[in-house]
Amino acid sequence: DLVIQGSGTLYPQLLEAGLIDELTLMISPIVLGTGKRLFGDGTPPRTLQMTGHKVSDGGSIIATYAPAGPVEIGTYVTDPPSEREQARQAAMAGGNW
Repeated sequence: DLVIQGSGTLYPQLLEAGLIDELTLMISPIVLGTGKRLFGDGTPPRTLQMTGHKVSDGGSIIATYAPAGPVEIGTYVTDPPSEREQARQAAMAGGNW
């Protein structure tokens, strides 16, 4: 077992090699405006599946994910758009979103 805490330079390589079994993210309800990206340059595109989560009384979130494979490339746009999407686009065009 290996635990990595906050290493943005090591885990992308481990993720790409398929060596990460579980990823735990601790998210605090604070915005500082700038900072280091969680998944920086060199992190391969991958999907994750949530395997568990907890929310503290103070609003912090502890979410656990397992790798779920590569990102499937494709289109997620329906043609024509759904009625709900058409209404959303009309509202945005009218400045009422």
